[in-house]
Amino acid sequence: MDRRAEDEGIPSLTTLLVRLGIGLSTLVAVFALLAYGLREPLEHVAAWFVGYAGLPGVAVLVMVVDALPLTHEPILFLAWSGGLGFWPVWAAATVGSIASGGIGWAGGRVLGRWPFLVRLFETYHVRTFLERYGVWAVAIAAFTPFPFALATWCSGACGLPLRPVLLGSLFRAPKVLLYLAIIVYGWSLPGLVAP
Repeated sequence: MDRRAEDEGIPSLTTLLVRLGIGLSTLVAVFALLAYGLREPLEHVAAWFVGYAGLPGVAVLVMVVDALPLTHEPILFLAWSGGLGFWPVWAAATVGSIASGGIGWAGGRVLGRWPFLVRLFETYHVRTFLERYGVWAVAIAAFTPFPFALATWCSGACGLPLRPVLLGSLFRAPKVLLYLAIIVYGWSLPGLVAP
Protein backbone atom coordinates (compact mmCIF):
# COMPACT_ATOMS: atom_id res chain seq x y z
CA MET A 1 0.00 0.00 0.00
CA ASP A 2 1.15 3.49 -0.56
CA ARG A 3 1.30 6.77 1.31
CA ARG A 4 -2.13 7.83 0.00
CA ALA A 5 -3.72 4.87 1.78
CA GLU A 6 -2.08 5.89 5.08
CA ASP A 7 -3.27 9.46 4.60
CA GLU A 8 -6.80 8.08 4.20
CA GLY A 9 -6.59 6.36 7.60
CA ILE A 10 -5.74 2.88 6.28
CA PRO A 11 -2.89 1.13 8.13
CA SER A 12 0.32 0.54 6.18
CA LEU A 13 1.56 -2.94 5.36
CA THR A 14 4.41 -2.42 7.82
CA THR A 15 1.94 -1.58 10.59
CA LEU A 16 -0.11 -4.67 9.77
CA LEU A 17 2.99 -6.89 9.78
CA VAL A 18 4.08 -5.50 13.16
CA ARG A 19 0.59 -6.21 14.51
CA LEU A 20 0.82 -9.72 13.06
CA GLY A 21 4.13 -10.33 14.85
CA ILE A 22 2.74 -9.05 18.14
CA GLY A 23 -0.42 -11.11 17.70
CA LEU A 24 1.51 -14.31 16.96
CA SER A 25 3.81 -13.79 19.94
CA THR A 26 0.80 -13.21 22.16
CA LEU A 27 -0.88 -16.34 20.79
CA VAL A 28 2.17 -18.48 21.65
CA ALA A 29 2.24 -17.04 25.17
CA VAL A 30 -1.50 -17.53 25.74
CA PHE A 31 -1.49 -21.16 24.64
CA ALA A 32 1.70 -21.90 26.58
CA LEU A 33 0.08 -20.48 29.72
CA LEU A 34 -3.13 -22.41 29.09
CA ALA A 35 -1.15 -25.61 28.59
CA TYR A 36 0.78 -24.99 31.76
CA GLY A 37 -2.20 -24.16 33.96
CA LEU A 38 -5.33 -25.67 32.42
CA ARG A 39 -4.20 -28.57 30.25
CA GLU A 40 -6.44 -31.29 31.67
CA PRO A 41 -9.76 -29.37 31.75
CA LEU A 42 -9.15 -27.94 28.29
CA GLU A 43 -8.40 -31.40 26.90
CA HIS A 44 -11.75 -32.60 28.29
CA VAL A 45 -13.55 -29.68 26.64
CA ALA A 46 -11.70 -30.39 23.39
CA ALA A 47 -12.72 -34.06 23.45
CA TRP A 48 -16.36 -33.04 23.97
CA PHE A 49 -16.11 -30.49 21.14
CA VAL A 50 -14.64 -33.02 18.70
CA GLY A 51 -17.29 -35.58 19.62
CA TYR A 52 -20.01 -33.03 19.06
CA ALA A 53 -18.73 -31.09 16.02
CA GLY A 54 -16.21 -33.23 14.14
CA LEU A 55 -14.50 -31.87 11.05
CA PRO A 56 -17.74 -30.70 9.37
CA GLY A 57 -18.56 -28.72 12.50
CA VAL A 58 -15.10 -27.15 12.42
CA ALA A 59 -15.66 -25.98 8.84
CA VAL A 60 -19.11 -24.56 9.60
CA LEU A 61 -18.07 -22.87 12.85
CA VAL A 62 -15.00 -21.28 11.26
CA MET A 63 -17.15 -20.10 8.35
CA VAL A 64 -19.63 -18.43 10.70
CA VAL A 65 -16.99 -16.94 12.99
CA ASP A 66 -14.90 -15.60 10.10
CA ALA A 67 -17.96 -14.03 8.47
CA LEU A 68 -18.30 -12.01 11.68
CA PRO A 69 -15.56 -9.90 13.25
CA LEU A 70 -14.58 -12.73 15.61
CA THR A 71 -11.57 -15.03 15.88
CA HIS A 72 -11.39 -18.72 14.97
CA GLU A 73 -8.32 -19.68 17.02
CA PRO A 74 -10.35 -21.31 19.84
CA ILE A 75 -12.02 -23.56 17.27
CA LEU A 76 -8.65 -24.54 15.80
CA PHE A 77 -7.32 -25.30 19.26
CA LEU A 78 -10.29 -27.41 20.34
CA ALA A 79 -10.35 -29.39 17.10
CA TRP A 80 -6.61 -30.08 17.12
CA SER A 81 -6.24 -30.81 20.84
CA GLY A 82 -9.40 -32.94 20.68
CA GLY A 83 -7.55 -35.32 18.37
CA LEU A 84 -8.70 -34.45 14.85
CA GLY A 85 -5.14 -34.05 13.60
CA PHE A 86 -3.20 -31.07 12.31
CA TRP A 87 -3.82 -31.40 8.55
CA PRO A 88 -7.51 -32.38 8.74
CA VAL A 89 -8.18 -29.41 11.05
CA TRP A 90 -6.25 -27.12 8.71
CA ALA A 91 -8.23 -28.36 5.68
CA ALA A 92 -11.65 -28.04 7.34
CA ALA A 93 -10.88 -24.64 8.84
CA THR A 94 -9.46 -23.38 5.55
CA VAL A 95 -12.57 -24.41 3.61
CA GLY A 96 -14.78 -22.68 6.18
CA SER A 97 -12.62 -19.57 6.29
CA ILE A 98 -12.48 -19.16 2.51
CA ALA A 99 -16.25 -19.69 2.27
CA SER A 100 -16.74 -16.93 4.84
CA GLY A 101 -15.38 -14.46 2.30
CA GLY A 102 -18.36 -15.08 0.04
CA ILE A 103 -20.79 -14.92 2.95
CA GLY A 104 -19.31 -11.63 4.16
CA TRP A 105 -19.48 -10.24 0.63
CA ALA A 106 -23.18 -11.24 0.33
CA GLY A 107 -23.91 -9.66 3.71
CA GLY A 108 -22.14 -6.52 2.56
CA ARG A 109 -24.35 -6.34 -0.51
CA VAL A 110 -27.34 -6.06 1.84
CA LEU A 111 -25.62 -3.67 4.27
CA GLY A 112 -24.44 -1.45 1.40
CA ARG A 113 -27.98 -0.18 0.95
CA TRP A 114 -27.99 1.52 4.34
CA PRO A 115 -27.51 5.30 3.90
CA PHE A 116 -25.42 5.51 7.08
CA LEU A 117 -22.86 3.07 5.67
CA VAL A 118 -22.80 4.77 2.29
CA ARG A 119 -21.87 8.04 4.02
CA LEU A 120 -19.32 6.29 6.23
CA PHE A 121 -17.64 4.63 3.23
CA GLU A 122 -17.51 7.98 1.44
CA THR A 123 -15.99 9.67 4.49
CA TYR A 124 -13.24 7.06 4.80
CA HIS A 125 -12.73 6.50 1.05
CA VAL A 126 -13.47 2.79 1.40
CA ARG A 127 -14.81 2.43 -2.14
CA THR A 128 -11.74 4.20 -3.57
CA PHE A 129 -9.42 1.96 -1.59
CA LEU A 130 -11.20 -1.23 -2.69
CA GLU A 131 -11.33 -0.14 -6.32
CA ARG A 132 -7.64 0.74 -6.21
CA TYR A 133 -6.42 -2.47 -4.55
CA GLY A 134 -9.24 -4.97 -5.23
CA VAL A 135 -8.08 -8.51 -4.65
CA TRP A 136 -4.97 -7.31 -2.75
CA ALA A 137 -7.06 -5.37 -0.23
CA VAL A 138 -8.98 -8.54 0.59
CA ALA A 139 -5.79 -10.65 0.53
CA ILE A 140 -4.06 -8.35 3.02
CA ALA A 141 -7.09 -8.48 5.32
CA ALA A 142 -7.23 -12.26 4.85
CA PHE A 143 -3.67 -12.75 6.09
CA THR A 144 -3.02 -9.90 8.53
CA PRO A 145 -4.75 -8.89 11.77
CA PHE A 146 -6.96 -6.44 9.84
CA PRO A 147 -10.54 -7.72 10.36
CA PHE A 148 -11.25 -10.04 7.43
CA ALA A 149 -15.02 -9.85 7.93
CA LEU A 150 -14.88 -6.08 7.71
CA ALA A 151 -12.99 -6.28 4.41
CA THR A 152 -15.48 -8.73 2.91
CA TRP A 153 -18.50 -6.76 4.15
CA CYS A 154 -17.07 -3.55 2.71
CA SER A 155 -16.26 -5.29 -0.56
CA GLY A 156 -19.86 -6.39 -0.96
CA ALA A 157 -21.27 -3.08 0.21
CA CYS A 158 -19.08 -1.11 -2.20
CA GLY A 159 -19.95 -3.32 -5.16
CA LEU A 160 -16.58 -5.05 -5.59
CA PRO A 161 -17.22 -8.14 -7.75
CA LEU A 162 -17.30 -11.49 -5.96
CA ARG A 163 -14.35 -12.94 -7.91
CA PRO A 164 -11.64 -10.66 -6.38
CA VAL A 165 -13.11 -11.29 -2.92
CA LEU A 166 -12.89 -15.05 -3.39
CA LEU A 167 -9.38 -14.80 -4.84
CA GLY A 168 -8.27 -12.65 -1.89
CA SER A 169 -9.97 -15.09 0.47
CA LEU A 170 -7.55 -17.81 -0.66
CA PHE A 171 -4.97 -16.09 1.54
CA ARG A 172 -6.90 -17.49 4.50
CA ALA A 173 -5.23 -20.88 3.81
CA PRO A 174 -1.70 -19.79 4.81
CA LYS A 175 -3.09 -17.75 7.71
CA VAL A 176 -4.98 -20.75 9.11
CA LEU A 177 -1.82 -22.85 8.67
CA LEU A 178 0.33 -20.28 10.46
CA TYR A 179 -2.10 -19.78 13.33
CA LEU A 180 -2.67 -23.50 13.81
CA ALA A 181 1.10 -24.09 13.88
CA ILE A 182 1.49 -21.31 16.45
CA ILE A 183 -1.27 -22.82 18.60
CA VAL A 184 0.35 -26.26 18.48
CA TYR A 185 3.75 -24.76 19.27
CA GLY A 186 2.39 -22.70 22.18
CA TRP A 187 0.48 -25.70 23.59
CA SER A 188 3.61 -27.89 23.31
CA LEU A 189 6.00 -25.28 24.73
CA PRO A 190 5.69 -26.21 28.44
CA GLY A 191 6.66 -29.80 27.55
CA LEU A 192 9.56 -28.60 25.44
CA VAL A 193 11.11 -26.45 28.18
CA ALA A 194 10.45 -28.80 31.09
CA PRO A 195 13.54 -30.66 32.39
